[in-house]
Amino acid sequence: GEIPTDMPTLSDNDAISSSLAKLRTNKEAGFRLKLYWETGYYWQEITTEKFWCMACPGGECIRNHKMELRDCKNKSSQDAQFIATKITKGHQFRIANTNLCLTKSRRGSAIKLKPCNAKNKWQQFDGFMP
Repeated sequence: GEIPTDMPTLSDNDAISSSLAKLRTNKEAGFRLKLYWETGYYWQEITTEKFWCMACPGGECIRNHKMELRDCKNKSSQDAQFIATKITKGHQFRIANTNLCLTKSRRGSAIKLKPCNAKNKWQQFDGFMP
């Protein structure tokens, strides 16, 4: 038999639900993901720097939604805030206060939001330097 504990032992699903509830109630300080720019770059026929950041459509980050680029020269409540986690092969980017991560598309170039899974190769991104 098992040794009784003072508190009930959580099943895996309860533990996941509990940790997601904590994520939603804690206000995490995230950062914006901005398109990298250097002098001499050329973006859509323009040589001046553009301030494009990853954003959720309409400012709402929902599972399976495609991410979009929006002008982020000025801070806005619609800017997506990210938390980067170092994983085996690169970094994983989670939307702050959620369990939704940037996920590359197997076909095409869309980036969608999917539940975070550190073993998912489509959620592994190289080249991030905090």
